[in-house]
Amino acid sequence: MKIIYDRTLSCDCAVGGLRILYPAKDGFVEYTFVHSVVAEKNCDIWRMSVVNALDATFKFLHRLTKDHAEWEMALRLENRPDFIGGYNHGDEVGSSPVFLLDGAEIDPAELTEWREFSRLEIAVDSIGFDPACPEKPVLSHRKEYVYDADGVHLVQRVKWLADVVLDPKFKSFLAMMPPVKHVPKNPEMTLTDSFAFGTSPLQKIVKIPVEEKGVRSITVAGEESGYRFTMAAEGYAPLYPNSYLALLTDNGNSNYHKMYIAFAGGNSDVVSAGTTWHSVTHYRIEKM
Repeated sequence: MKIIYDRTLSCDCAVGGLRILYPAKDGFVEYTFVHSVVAEKNCDIWRMSVVNALDATFKFLHRLTKDHAEWEMALRLENRPDFIGGYNHGDEVGSSPVFLLDGAEIDPAELTEWREFSRLEIAVDSIGFDPACPEKPVLSHRKEYVYDADGVHLVQRVKWLADVVLDPKFKSFLAMMPPVKHVPKNPEMTLTDSFAFGTSPLQKIVKIPVEEKGVRSITVAGEESGYRFTMAAEGYAPLYPNSYLALLTDNGNSNYHKMYIAFAGGNSDVVSAGTTWHSVTHYRIEKM
């Protein structure tokens, strides 16, 4: 695996970030981890962003995942205009993260040339604010990432700082993934066209959205492209009625297959101040 800091990265209003390369057939899968800053959204947070396909010379080929999409957190409170979390929804402000590369703490801005590595660890702390009252903190958020040969592992802890009621309609998520349907600017090339919940065999995507309860992993793949996107919710606590509800949607015929595994919400769950949510998620993108 290889890594470099790129101060010119601008996806999702980034002011720089890391490019993280995984070997793939005929090239690389490039994850980006960026510092998104959008004052009008009350957003200042390091987060997972777009994933790209590169050839063997590091040349950009096309996007593998949608931009302006969340991977880590989207939590919805009752009677609020939007979710809390990340760049797309905002109302999340973080402190300076800690980066460990093969066990040694680094300043990512010093990675000015490609460097080989085996393990990257990142810890990010942030505060989430009430979308109806942006100066009111309602949660603290801890994200611990590990990038290794097996993909991306993410441990999250959300501690509620106020009593809240979750939205009775929308779910709240701590596991999401947004692979695109067709290669942008080349709609003839299908990137993803089949899916599987859990250990079920892959089946063609005929009609979405698709929901199923009690699901801990989702896979979306493409026979033509050879790409396979897998997201597994390896542990949630505490459990709510809609925990492990899987959803695959294209959000209104958009050019991506958004994968969600709900943590809670959808039925006015009451959450008391001091309650801590814990999740473990594993993301993996391969070209077969």
